[in-house]
Amino acid sequence: MKENTPPAAVVLRRWRIYTEPERVVTVDDQTIGGRMLLCGGGWHSDARPQSANHDGGCFWTEPGSGSRTATWRNDDPMLGTYKIYVYYGHPEVGRLATDAPFTIVSGPPALGRVAAESNEQTVRVNFNQGGGQWHLLGMAKKPRYVEESNAANGVILVDAVRFVRVAP
Repeated sequence: MKENTPPAAVVLRRWRIYTEPERVVTVDDQTIGGRMLLCGGGWHSDARPQSANHDGGCFWTEPGSGSRTATWRNDDPMLGTYKIYVYYGHPEVGRLATDAPFTIVSGPPALGRVAAESNEQTVRVNFNQGGGQWHLLGMAKKPRYVEESNAANGVILVDAVRFVRVAP
């Protein structure tokens, strides 16, 4: 053993600590180390304190064909099983959707969209209920990203998504 070099068991223990995936990852428009991406034109922002948005702001857009999407992802791979939550406030921006589609995409990346569809689950969210708190969307093993589209019956809200690791 070299001088000032820890034993192999200590090195292994430290390696496991440093490579352990984060237990909780929250992604919104303010996150460093995660990404939220808005696609399509026509997005609006709301930063009024009375709206109870996560970290002080959110985006919203009118209903449509699904051509406007928001995507939340982490920069690092999320290994293990995660509970996935969505947060939205209650801004006064018109008639809110009762069926906003959130799609959780998980599993290893596949070549082409068709192969990846077997690892997708879509959950509908009613923005008229429970604003200002976290809502469970579902669970996924090795989640890659969450996507929301404006293929809904009212205004959709884009605020924050949280990934909570529950199993390796």
